[in-house]
Amino acid sequence: MNSPPHGGLPTEAIALKDGPVDSAPTVKAFTQAAHRLDAVSDPVRLRILWWLGQGERSVTDLCGLVHMRQQAVTHHLNIAKLRRLVAYRRQGRYTLYRLTDAGQEAMTAATMLIR
Repeated sequence: MNSPPHGGLPTEAIALKDGPVDSAPTVKAFTQAAHRLDAVSDPVRLRILWWLGQGERSVTDLCGLVHMRQQAVTHHLNIAKLRRLVAYRRQGRYTLYRLTDAGQEAMTAATMLIR
């Protein structure tokens, strides 16, 4: 029998109890999920992302919706862009932001916890 990883059940016991160990998500999948969840863990950012889930918006629109200054909203959008949760496009003098597929997935998970 293999020694228990991190003080848990032996690998064989886990495989018999929960199905094959090979069906577990990869470390990369867990890491990506953690990064996405970390990006929506800030209440302000979560509100901004929720509004983007309702449709494409400019920073000016978002400032009015979340009652914050442009610098603060831009800061949160930059973090979301780094995590690839939002995308943007230029339209005239405005930059319009929207959720990416990854952002929609993160917000679907987060919305289940919002009551």
